[in-house]
Amino acid sequence: MTKYIGITGGIASGKSAVGDYLASLGYPVIDADLIAREVVEPGRETLAALREAFGPGLLSPAGDLDRRALAAVIFKDDQKRAQLNQIMHPAIDRAMQKKMAAAQDQPLVFLMVPLLYETGFQKHCDEVWLVRVSRETQVRRLMARDDIDAGYADHKIKAQMTDEDRLAYGPQVINNDGDLDALHAQVDELLREVG
Repeated sequence: MTKYIGITGGIASGKSAVGDYLASLGYPVIDADLIAREVVEPGRETLAALREAFGPGLLSPAGDLDRRALAAVIFKDDQKRAQLNQIMHPAIDRAMQKKMAAAQDQPLVFLMVPLLYETGFQKHCDEVWLVRVSRETQVRRLMARDDIDAGYADHKIKAQMTDEDRLAYGPQVINNDGDLDALHAQVDELLREVG
């Protein structure tokens, strides 16, 4: 019987570092962020729905989704973010479940879902691992990753569920304020517990 483990956490918390390490150990990792990119490729109905909802200004000259333009719209407007989620989440959910079904022969499958609790996706997980960092580390990493200022980074963080709210669901916690060795050691320990 396959055991599905969700991996979640705030923006720039280090979920990808956990997923990359698990993949390097040979575990199947299904990444909702990668699926979110797939469902908006040119010619896909999800991209057409976004264009209809938000206008052609969200497309690059080549017809791809301009993620920076989309982020500028949705992180400043709760109503538009909710509208985006109504379009994206069902498409991502369908693709995730298809990939989960394809991995049913594996004993452990990891599901990287940033908005796991917000979308109710925890119902598909046997266990959840929450990757956490201090706010200071999160802001610093987000500024470096997205080439944005501290104010915009803070605004993006505040647009998401807090770690305190995520903790209320009782996930296993991975603290990622240290280096990769410390992160990997925590993942190794959780893997031993999962058996």
